[in-house]
This record gives sequence, C-alpha cells and structure tokens, in this order.
Amino acid sequence: MLHQPRLLATVAILLLTLPVSGLQAAQPAADAAAPDAVPVPVEADRGLLNQAKDYRYDPVGRQLWEIPRESLRPGCVYLTYATDLQQWTWSQWAGAEGFRFALGPGSVIPGEQFHLTISDAEGMRAIEARSPELARKFEIQGAKPVLRLDEDDSWRLNPTSCGARVFDERTGRRWEWHGPEQAAVVHLGGNQWRYENGRYLPAYR
Repeated sequence: MLHQPRLLATVAILLLTLPVSGLQAAQPAADAAAPDAVPVPVEADRGLLNQAKDYRYDPVGRQLWEIPRESLRPGCVYLTYATDLQQWTWSQWAGAEGFRFALGPGSVIPGEQFHLTISDAEGMRAIEARSPELARKFEIQGAKPVLRLDEDDSWRLNPTSCGARVFDERTGRRWEWHGPEQAAVVHLGGNQWRYENGRYLPAYR
C-alpha cells in the first residue's frame, strides 16, 4: 500500500532516507531476461529501443536490458517510453499502479533500486575499480551507493549517500522520503519547480 504524501510547509525540505513499505526494492536476483534479449549501451541512440518495451539499467556494465513487464519489481527504476510525454523517461514501477514519476535531472536514486542482478559485494568491487576513494568512503561510513541523474540523462555516482529524491518532470514537483512517508518539497510560493543550471528554482504559474 502506498502512503499518502504529507506536505511540509517549509522553504525546502531535505529528508534523506529511503522509501519503504510498498516501494521497497527487492533483493538482487538473476531474473530471466526477455527472450533473445541483447544488451544496449546506455549511451546508445534511443531510436534503437522498442517503445513498447521496458528496460532495466545495469549501472556496472552501463547497459540496458529489455525486461518483461511481469518481471518488474515495485520500487525499482526502469527506462520506459512515456506516451503522454512522447519521450523515453526513467520511471519508478509501482506495481498495479503502473509507472510513476518522470525522473528529471538532479533526481537521486539508491543503487539498490535499479533492479540489480549482482550482490552488494560485487557492486562495491565495481565501484572500487572506478573510484577507490569513493568506495573507501562508503565502506567507512557504512553507506550504500546512490546514483544521480544528470542533465544529459545519464546516471553517475553521487559523492554522498542519501535517500531517494525525485524531481518529476511531468508535474514539476519534487519529492523526498522519510521512513514510510513521502514528503513534498515546497517553497514559499507553492510546490512547482524548474531545473536550471544545476539548481532547482521556484516555478510560478
């Protein structure tokens, strides 16, 4: 069951914990890929993808894998084609409710919410190979890696570990989580935001 959002009337709300309850990410397991599935480099032209299919992102190999709808895990993030936006978008699967959010730049998602098929130890070894200093930092702090969506629609390791933060391009709203509660990030003039030059700025209707 998804929890109803709780509006916190402050200039900015920074609640840095993971979503739980109905949107917990499942434990890593090797799910069956779609028949005859061939990985596509995440940097590849989106025109190579099938708009009727969904894709799992492998942050270690930086590849997209076609995945059957019945194999999607609630709470995990996938690349899917949004017909209302007429574009490919990263979105969170919410089970019977379908996809929610059109993740925009600056969104931060814990690595475990990418439908990983490797263990935490394997993932940490991959991070260590790319960024030894960051891997040591995570190990010392006992924190887990999180990924940040950049303006070029690519995911990169966030230098600090934190909970999920979502900028929904479909609605212009921002959300963050504290325990089971989904909280809106608002400003004095409302709850609409725009992303400009690496910052979120209030948007007014």
